Amino acid sequence: MVVALKEGQVSVISVKEARIRWSGSSFWYEMENLLRKERMHFSKAEVLVDMVLGEVIWHPSKGHDRQQICIVFYLDKEELVLVGDPTDGDHWKQKINRLAGQEDDLSPVRFFLRMLDELLKDDGKQLQRLETTCFRLEEALGEGEDIEPMNLLTRYRRILLSKSFQFQQMMDMSDSLADNVNDFFDDKEIQCLQTFGKKVERLHHRTAMLRDYMIQIMEWKRQQMEQQKDKTMRILTLVTTIFFPLTVITGWYGMNFEHMPELGSRYGYLLVAIVCLVIVAGEIFYFHRKKLL
Repeated sequence: MVVALKEGQVSVISVKEARIRWSGSSFWYEMENLLRKERMHFSKAEVLVDMVLGEVIWHPSKGHDRQQICIVFYLDKEELVLVGDPTDGDHWKQKINRLAGQEDDLSPVRFFLRMLDELLKDDGKQLQRLETTCFRLEEALGEGEDIEPMNLLTRYRRILLSKSFQFQQMMDMSDSLADNVNDFFDDKEIQCLQTFGKKVERLHHRTAMLRDYMIQIMEWKRQQMEQQKDKTMRILTLVTTIFFPLTVITGWYGMNFEHMPELGSRYGYLLVAIVCLVIVAGEIFYFHRKKLL
Protein backbone atom coordinates (compact mmCIF):
# COMPACT_ATOMS: atom_id res chain seq x y z
CA MET A 1 0.00 0.00 0.00
CA VAL A 2 1.42 3.40 -1.05
CA VAL A 3 -0.07 6.84 -0.35
CA ALA A 4 1.42 9.79 -2.24
CA LEU A 5 2.09 13.01 -0.33
CA LYS A 6 3.06 16.43 -1.65
CA GLU A 7 6.70 16.02 -0.64
CA GLY A 8 7.05 12.24 -0.56
CA GLN A 9 5.06 9.12 0.17
CA VAL A 10 3.90 6.71 2.86
CA SER A 11 4.32 2.98 2.27
CA VAL A 12 2.91 0.04 4.23
CA ILE A 13 4.79 -3.22 3.74
CA SER A 14 4.97 -6.62 5.39
CA VAL A 15 7.89 -7.96 7.43
CA LYS A 16 8.90 -10.21 4.53
CA GLU A 17 8.97 -7.26 2.13
CA ALA A 18 10.98 -5.25 4.66
CA ARG A 19 13.61 -7.99 4.88
CA ILE A 20 13.92 -8.10 1.09
CA ARG A 21 14.09 -4.30 0.78
CA TRP A 22 16.64 -3.52 3.50
CA SER A 23 18.72 -6.68 3.77
CA GLY A 24 22.38 -5.67 3.46
CA SER A 25 21.73 -1.95 4.01
CA SER A 26 23.87 0.17 6.33
CA PHE A 27 21.16 0.09 9.02
CA TRP A 28 20.19 -3.58 8.56
CA TYR A 29 21.47 -4.58 12.03
CA GLU A 30 19.10 -2.11 13.73
CA MET A 31 16.22 -2.93 11.40
CA GLU A 32 16.67 -6.69 11.78
CA ASN A 33 16.34 -6.37 15.55
CA LEU A 34 13.10 -4.41 15.11
CA LEU A 35 11.66 -7.04 12.74
CA ARG A 36 12.24 -9.99 15.07
CA LYS A 37 8.90 -11.33 16.34
CA GLU A 38 10.27 -13.25 19.33
CA ARG A 39 11.63 -10.15 21.06
CA MET A 40 9.79 -7.94 23.53
CA HIS A 41 7.96 -5.16 21.71
CA PHE A 42 7.90 -1.58 23.01
CA SER A 43 7.84 1.96 21.65
CA LYS A 44 11.27 3.36 20.85
CA ALA A 45 13.20 5.32 18.24
CA GLU A 46 16.77 5.01 16.98
CA VAL A 47 18.17 8.20 15.47
CA LEU A 48 20.71 7.58 12.69
CA VAL A 49 22.57 10.03 10.46
CA ASP A 50 19.82 10.86 7.98
CA MET A 51 16.92 8.69 9.10
CA VAL A 52 14.95 7.49 12.08
CA LEU A 53 14.07 3.86 12.84
CA GLY A 54 11.81 2.61 15.56
CA GLU A 55 8.62 0.97 16.71
CA VAL A 56 5.32 2.23 18.09
CA ILE A 57 2.78 0.15 20.01
CA TRP A 58 -0.81 0.98 19.07
CA HIS A 59 -4.04 -0.17 20.76
CA PRO A 60 -6.98 0.28 18.32
CA SER A 61 -9.95 1.95 19.99
CA LYS A 62 -12.44 -0.49 18.44
CA GLY A 63 -10.43 -3.54 19.36
CA HIS A 64 -10.21 -5.55 22.52
CA ASP A 65 -8.45 -3.83 25.39
CA ARG A 66 -5.63 -6.38 25.24
CA GLN A 67 -5.15 -6.08 21.49
CA GLN A 68 -2.06 -4.26 20.35
CA ILE A 69 -0.49 -3.61 16.98
CA CYS A 70 3.28 -3.26 16.66
CA ILE A 71 4.25 -0.68 14.05
CA VAL A 72 7.89 -0.72 12.92
CA PHE A 73 8.74 2.46 11.04
CA TYR A 74 11.48 3.83 8.80
CA LEU A 75 11.51 7.60 8.27
CA ASP A 76 13.60 9.84 6.04
CA LYS A 77 12.89 13.10 4.22
CA GLU A 78 11.35 11.38 1.18
CA GLU A 79 9.44 8.44 2.62
CA LEU A 80 7.77 6.99 5.68
CA VAL A 81 7.64 3.20 5.63
CA LEU A 82 5.42 1.35 8.08
CA VAL A 83 5.99 -2.35 8.62
CA GLY A 84 3.23 -4.44 10.12
CA ASP A 85 1.08 -7.55 10.03
CA PRO A 86 -1.00 -7.82 6.85
CA THR A 87 -3.99 -8.87 8.97
CA ASP A 88 -4.10 -5.33 10.32
CA GLY A 89 -4.67 -3.88 6.85
CA ASP A 90 -8.06 -2.37 7.62
CA HIS A 91 -6.60 -0.41 10.52
CA TRP A 92 -3.73 0.81 8.33
CA LYS A 93 -5.98 1.89 5.49
CA GLN A 94 -8.42 3.77 7.68
CA LYS A 95 -5.72 5.63 9.58
CA ILE A 96 -3.46 6.48 6.68
CA ASN A 97 -6.18 7.51 4.23
CA ARG A 98 -7.83 9.73 6.83
CA LEU A 99 -4.57 11.40 7.80
CA ALA A 100 -3.43 11.86 4.22
CA GLY A 101 -6.72 13.51 3.28
CA GLN A 102 -6.68 16.08 6.08
CA GLU A 103 -3.97 18.32 4.57
CA ASP A 104 -2.40 18.66 1.14
CA ASP A 105 1.09 19.82 2.19
CA LEU A 106 2.07 16.87 4.39
CA SER A 107 5.64 15.63 4.20
CA PRO A 108 6.64 12.18 5.46
CA VAL A 109 7.95 13.74 8.68
CA ARG A 110 4.77 15.77 9.25
CA PHE A 111 2.69 12.70 8.45
CA PHE A 112 4.66 10.70 11.03
CA LEU A 113 4.06 13.34 13.68
CA ARG A 114 0.37 13.48 12.79
CA MET A 115 0.18 9.68 13.01
CA LEU A 116 1.69 9.66 16.51
CA ASP A 117 -0.85 12.21 17.64
CA GLU A 118 -3.68 10.19 16.07
CA LEU A 119 -2.62 7.01 17.86
CA LEU A 120 -2.92 8.79 21.20
CA LYS A 121 -6.60 9.44 20.51
CA ASP A 122 -7.27 5.71 20.57
CA ASP A 123 -5.50 5.37 23.92
CA GLY A 124 -7.53 8.29 25.26
CA LYS A 125 -10.76 6.59 24.17
CA GLN A 126 -9.77 3.38 25.91
CA LEU A 127 -8.98 5.20 29.14
CA GLN A 128 -12.36 6.93 28.89
CA ARG A 129 -14.12 3.55 28.57
CA LEU A 130 -12.31 2.19 31.61
CA GLU A 131 -13.11 5.34 33.56
CA THR A 132 -16.82 5.09 32.67
CA THR A 133 -16.87 1.46 33.82
CA CYS A 134 -15.33 2.46 37.14
CA PHE A 135 -17.97 5.17 37.62
CA ARG A 136 -20.74 2.62 37.05
CA LEU A 137 -19.17 0.15 39.46
CA GLU A 138 -18.85 2.83 42.11
CA GLU A 139 -22.50 3.85 41.67
CA ALA A 140 -23.63 0.22 41.88
CA LEU A 141 -21.68 -0.30 45.10
CA GLY A 142 -23.07 2.94 46.52
CA GLU A 143 -26.62 1.78 45.80
CA GLY A 144 -25.97 -1.49 47.60
CA GLU A 145 -26.11 -3.76 44.56
CA ASP A 146 -24.68 -7.23 45.05
CA ILE A 147 -21.88 -7.17 42.46
CA GLU A 148 -18.41 -8.69 42.35
CA PRO A 149 -16.05 -6.20 40.66
CA MET A 150 -12.76 -7.58 41.93
CA ASN A 151 -11.87 -9.80 38.95
CA LEU A 152 -12.87 -7.11 36.45
CA LEU A 153 -10.90 -4.39 38.23
CA THR A 154 -7.87 -6.66 38.56
CA ARG A 155 -7.91 -7.24 34.80
CA TYR A 156 -8.31 -3.51 34.16
CA ARG A 157 -5.40 -2.72 36.46
CA ARG A 158 -3.19 -5.07 34.45
CA ILE A 159 -4.26 -3.24 31.28
CA LEU A 160 -3.47 0.12 32.88
CA LEU A 161 -0.10 -1.14 34.05
CA SER A 162 0.69 -2.14 30.47
CA LYS A 163 -0.45 1.28 29.23
CA SER A 164 1.64 3.00 31.88
CA PHE A 165 4.74 1.24 30.54
CA GLN A 166 3.67 2.12 27.00
CA PHE A 167 3.28 5.82 27.80
CA GLN A 168 6.61 5.89 29.62
CA GLN A 169 8.28 4.40 26.54
CA MET A 170 6.56 6.92 24.26
CA MET A 171 7.75 9.79 26.48
CA ASP A 172 11.30 8.48 26.22
CA MET A 173 10.91 8.15 22.45
CA SER A 174 9.56 11.69 22.18
CA ASP A 175 12.46 13.08 24.23
CA SER A 176 14.95 11.17 22.09
CA LEU A 177 13.48 12.56 18.87
CA ALA A 178 13.10 16.10 20.24
CA ASP A 179 16.80 16.18 21.11
CA ASN A 180 17.36 16.20 17.33
CA VAL A 181 20.97 15.09 17.55
CA ASN A 182 21.17 14.55 13.78
CA ASP A 183 19.41 17.82 12.86
CA PHE A 184 16.72 15.77 11.15
CA PHE A 185 13.74 17.86 12.32
CA ASP A 186 13.14 21.57 11.83
CA ASP A 187 12.03 23.90 14.63
CA LYS A 188 8.30 23.45 14.02
CA GLU A 189 8.63 19.68 13.98
CA ILE A 190 10.60 19.76 17.24
CA GLN A 191 7.82 21.85 18.76
CA CYS A 192 5.30 19.23 17.60
CA LEU A 193 7.39 16.48 19.22
CA GLN A 194 7.51 18.39 22.49
CA THR A 195 3.73 18.88 22.38
CA PHE A 196 3.32 15.17 21.70
CA GLY A 197 5.51 14.38 24.71
CA LYS A 198 3.33 16.56 26.95
CA LYS A 199 0.18 14.79 25.73
CA VAL A 200 1.72 11.41 26.50
CA GLU A 201 2.75 12.66 29.93
CA ARG A 202 -0.84 13.72 30.67
CA LEU A 203 -2.11 10.30 29.58
CA HIS A 204 0.51 8.67 31.79
CA HIS A 205 -0.66 10.76 34.73
CA ARG A 206 -4.30 9.95 33.96
CA THR A 207 -3.46 6.24 33.87
CA ALA A 208 -1.86 6.45 37.31
CA MET A 209 -4.90 8.29 38.71
CA LEU A 210 -7.24 5.71 37.20
CA ARG A 211 -5.27 2.86 38.75
CA ASP A 212 -5.51 4.57 42.15
CA TYR A 213 -9.24 5.05 41.59
CA MET A 214 -9.65 1.33 40.91
CA ILE A 215 -7.73 0.52 44.10
CA GLN A 216 -10.15 2.74 46.04
CA ILE A 217 -13.15 0.90 44.56
CA MET A 218 -11.58 -2.46 45.42
CA GLU A 219 -10.91 -1.28 48.98
CA TRP A 220 -14.51 -0.06 49.26
CA LYS A 221 -15.77 -3.49 48.15
CA ARG A 222 -13.49 -5.18 50.68
CA GLN A 223 -14.85 -2.92 53.42
CA GLN A 224 -18.41 -3.84 52.43
CA MET A 225 -17.49 -7.52 52.54
CA GLU A 226 -15.86 -7.07 55.96
CA GLN A 227 -18.91 -5.20 57.24
CA GLN A 228 -21.20 -7.98 56.00
CA LYS A 229 -18.95 -10.54 57.63
CA ASP A 230 -18.95 -8.58 60.90
CA LYS A 231 -22.74 -8.34 60.77
CA THR A 232 -23.06 -12.08 60.27
CA MET A 233 -20.64 -12.82 63.11
CA ARG A 234 -22.54 -10.43 65.40
CA ILE A 235 -25.83 -12.20 64.67
CA LEU A 236 -24.25 -15.59 65.33
CA THR A 237 -22.74 -14.28 68.56
CA LEU A 238 -26.09 -12.90 69.75
CA VAL A 239 -27.91 -16.15 68.92
CA THR A 240 -25.26 -18.12 70.79
CA THR A 241 -25.48 -15.75 73.77
CA ILE A 242 -29.29 -15.92 73.86
CA PHE A 243 -29.43 -19.71 73.86
CA PHE A 244 -26.42 -20.29 76.09
CA PRO A 245 -28.51 -20.24 79.35
CA LEU A 246 -30.93 -22.73 77.79
CA THR A 247 -27.98 -24.97 77.00
CA VAL A 248 -26.89 -24.80 80.66
CA ILE A 249 -30.41 -25.68 81.83
CA THR A 250 -30.61 -28.54 79.35
CA GLY A 251 -27.29 -29.91 80.49
CA TRP A 252 -28.21 -29.48 84.15
CA TYR A 253 -31.46 -31.39 83.99
CA GLY A 254 -30.02 -33.88 81.57
CA MET A 255 -27.94 -35.37 84.40
CA ASN A 256 -31.03 -37.26 85.68
CA PHE A 257 -29.88 -37.72 89.26
CA GLU A 258 -32.24 -39.83 91.35
CA HIS A 259 -33.11 -37.18 93.93
CA MET A 260 -33.63 -34.16 91.64
CA PRO A 261 -37.00 -32.85 92.93
CA GLU A 262 -38.11 -31.25 89.67
CA LEU A 263 -37.98 -34.54 87.81
CA GLY A 264 -40.83 -35.94 89.84
CA SER A 265 -42.80 -32.71 90.11
CA ARG A 266 -46.13 -32.48 88.32
CA TYR A 267 -45.38 -28.90 87.21
CA GLY A 268 -41.61 -29.30 86.71
CA TYR A 269 -41.73 -29.25 82.90
CA LEU A 270 -44.02 -26.19 82.85
CA LEU A 271 -41.81 -24.38 85.37
CA VAL A 272 -38.63 -24.98 83.37
CA ALA A 273 -40.38 -23.91 80.14
CA ILE A 274 -41.56 -20.66 81.73
CA VAL A 275 -38.08 -19.96 83.13
CA CYS A 276 -36.54 -20.51 79.69
CA LEU A 277 -39.03 -18.20 78.01
CA VAL A 278 -38.43 -15.50 80.61
CA ILE A 279 -34.66 -15.76 80.15
CA VAL A 280 -34.89 -15.54 76.34
CA ALA A 281 -37.37 -12.63 76.50
CA GLY A 282 -35.16 -10.80 79.01
CA GLU A 283 -32.07 -11.22 76.85
CA ILE A 284 -33.88 -10.06 73.72
CA PHE A 285 -35.19 -7.00 75.58
CA TYR A 286 -31.71 -6.22 76.89
CA PHE A 287 -30.00 -6.54 73.52
CA HIS A 288 -32.70 -4.50 71.84
CA ARG A 289 -32.32 -1.73 74.41
CA LYS A 290 -28.57 -1.72 73.85
CA LYS A 291 -29.29 -1.48 70.08
CA LEU A 292 -27.52 -4.75 69.42
CA LEU A 293 -30.57 -6.15 67.63
